[in-house]
Amino acid sequence: MNNQPKPKPQHVIRQDHLNQGTRALMKYDSLTAYRYTYGFVRPEQDHDSNTIEGACHSSCYGIKGAHIIWSVYPRRATLDSYHERQPSGKFDPKPETFEMEMPYIRWLVSPKYSPWRKLIPAKPDVAVLGKDHIDVWSPEFVYRHGFVCRTGAPANFLVNFLIAGRTPYEWNFVADTWWKLVKDGVHPSVAYWFAGAYRPKTNKVAILEAYAVDNHFPLDAGDQSHHGLQRFVDGDPIPNVLNQPFFESGTYTPNNAIWADHRGDQSFHHWLPRKYPVIWKAGLHVPPERKRTFSSRSHSPERDHITYEALLELALAAQADLNMEYNRADFEKEAKFA
Repeated sequence: MNNQPKPKPQHVIRQDHLNQGTRALMKYDSLTAYRYTYGFVRPEQDHDSNTIEGACHSSCYGIKGAHIIWSVYPRRATLDSYHERQPSGKFDPKPETFEMEMPYIRWLVSPKYSPWRKLIPAKPDVAVLGKDHIDVWSPEFVYRHGFVCRTGAPANFLVNFLIAGRTPYEWNFVADTWWKLVKDGVHPSVAYWFAGAYRPKTNKVAILEAYAVDNHFPLDAGDQSHHGLQRFVDGDPIPNVLNQPFFESGTYTPNNAIWADHRGDQSFHHWLPRKYPVIWKAGLHVPPERKRTFSSRSHSPERDHITYEALLELALAAQADLNMEYNRADFEKEAKFA
């Protein structure tokens, strides 16, 4: 008589993996966890997951066989620079600096607007923990805890998404510029693309350059053409740059190159001035005493200084030339603007 237990159906196994990853993530709160805490669920594990605490997602490299990757969302409230000292000596959050977080998360996980929308399941991915049924892709869950993702997607596409989840904390000035542009009518993906190349220098002027955020960012915003911008808005990474599913791959590189579609066109610092010369010239603020030097790194005149108003005009002009329709009211409704 065979007393061996029957193997579990695949859908039950998949549900078990999701439950394990969600349970592991929910041990952390995005206000109290170490900045970039994440982990994996492998089928051979008899515990919830392997947990990693690091400066970024670099330890994803070399991981094979994981069915789930989970990652804490680091909220801005843990940033000292977003607090102000009270007369009591305590630091309290500045509320106005956090208003962008939920709209940002709603954009990240939006089936309609997110550049990473191909990762989002067609039906809610619901973890079952006792009596609780938790939609792990809901913005509220992401804000409170973070991301729980299955690993069938291309590894570099999946990790590219997780890197984007760090922006409000890791690149707070990018997130602030994104929020300003979005409130001024720019499509959220176009706004992210432009904000990533804009490093504030003073209250009125910023540096516009290809590498404003120096790595740890899902795209090289300044180092690509309008074709790359179109792909980013469409959620259509370059097929031949995508690698194997995360489950099989063990690598997540090349990463931000998944959006860098040149197709013979020149990059950011060439096509923007050529296509929108009036806006570009009017918005530049180059001190007369400063020499125009060539940067071997950015392959462009070094660090053009530009006003926010000019950045907004460039973003709106580039947006108008894209093959898309953007209903600002529709996004604002979905993102539930305050």
